[in-house]
Amino acid sequence: MTALGEWLKQIVAIAMLAGIAEMLLPTRALVKYVRSVLGVAMIASMLSPLVPMLRSNWPSQLATQASAALFGNTLATQATNVADGSAAARGYAATLNQEESLDADKYLAQEAKAALPENLTKYVTNVQVENAMNPAKLSVTVAIKANGTPWSGEIGQTIAEALGVESDQVLVVDDGGR
Repeated sequence: MTALGEWLKQIVAIAMLAGIAEMLLPTRALVKYVRSVLGVAMIASMLSPLVPMLRSNWPSQLATQASAALFGNTLATQATNVADGSAAARGYAATLNQEESLDADKYLAQEAKAALPENLTKYVTNVQVENAMNPAKLSVTVAIKANGTPWSGEIGQTIAEALGVESDQVLVVDDGGR
C-alpha cells in the first residue's frame, strides 16, 4: 500500500510543478514547451509501476513481494532467490514446496469427488490423490463402500476423465481392501 501512496505523491507533485511552472512563465510562448516536457514526465511517472513487469521474472518477484507484504516473512524472499545457498533458505523453500504439494493433493481430491454425479457420490467414502504436482506420476485412490457396488468401473472412469489422467492412474478399492 505504501508503493501506491508513493506513486500517487509523485503524480501529484508533477501536476503541481506543472501548474506552478505555467504561472511563473514570463511569456505565453513557452507554455507549449513546458506543457510537453511536464506531460512526458507525467506519462513516465504514470507508467513507472509497469516497468518492473517488463523484466523477465516479474511474476516471481511479484509473488515474493506479495508474500512478504501479506505474511511479513523475510525468509520467503530469501527462499525464492536461493542465490546465497544458505541451508535455512533451502530448507524453507523445500518446506514451502512440500506444503504446496500437499495442498494440491487435497484440492485435486476434492475436485475429483465433486466431479462425480450424485448417484455415484453416495458409494464413495474417500478420495486420495498423490503427486498432483507431477501429472505423469499422479495416482488417485478412491475408497468405496464395502458392499461391492457394480459402479466401481464407472467411478474410476469418471474421475479419470474429470482429472484428465489415464484410467490406470485411478485405483478404486473397497473400504476393507480390493
